[in-house]
Amino acid sequence: MPNNQISEKTTSFHPTSNIQHQTSDNIAIKVENLSKVYHLYDRPQDRLKEALNPFKKSYHHDFHAI
Repeated sequence: MPNNQISEKTTSFHPTSNIQHQTSDNIAIKVENLSKVYHLYDRPQDRLKEALNPFKKSYHHDFHAI
């Protein structure tokens, strides 16, 4: 994949309303309120059952990594 076509999945991003301006030029990236949740399934077929269920039944457990 070329460098200009990077693709990734992300979770929700919630910027803070009270932005504090930094005076230091050394800050490259500042992140606040970052989270990542993985859906874990007990069995491989549970992923398919969840995707095809017309009533949106959940077969996964959330794992909060960050």
